Amino acid sequence: TALKPAAHLTCVGATRAEIDGVVDSYAEMGVRHIVALRGDPVGGLGTPYAPHPGGYGHAADLVAGIKRRHPAIEVSVSAYVERHPESRDWPTEIDNIKRKVDAGANRLITQFFFDNDLYDAFQERIAAAGISVPLVPGIVPVTNFAQTAKFAAKVGASVPPWLAARFE
Repeated sequence: TALKPAAHLTCVGATRAEIDGVVDSYAEMGVRHIVALRGDPVGGLGTPYAPHPGGYGHAADLVAGIKRRHPAIEVSVSAYVERHPESRDWPTEIDNIKRKVDAGANRLITQFFFDNDLYDAFQERIAAAGISVPLVPGIVPVTNFAQTAKFAAKVGASVPPWLAARFE
């Protein structure tokens, strides 16, 4: 059979009913895998996040909502090898990931990274927390180094000096 497309769904700027309706329509179309993200703040990266008053507050809530309505849909969620830019510390970061997994997430997809040692350390952190869902490393094709470096700074991904030197 043909592969069904994965759907990308954020919970910013929409009510629970709107999101549930989208998820229901995806399920009716045969979508069986959703990448569920809290999403960027309405004002863009760098502005404070505020959930929609009638929406899902966080990605863990979104995952729980999807799984409650459609338990067979696989749900992937984000993970940050170098911590989410809004995360206070590693215990907070790991707790947030654990909440998403406990809500029913089937796998983690990381933000892109350039240092494999950071990925290895992250794998150890989540394993120590008892998180055992598959971990998929995020990648980014670098077609414009200046743009990629600028985006990396916004999302908290470090660019090793050796990589910057290669692009010079």
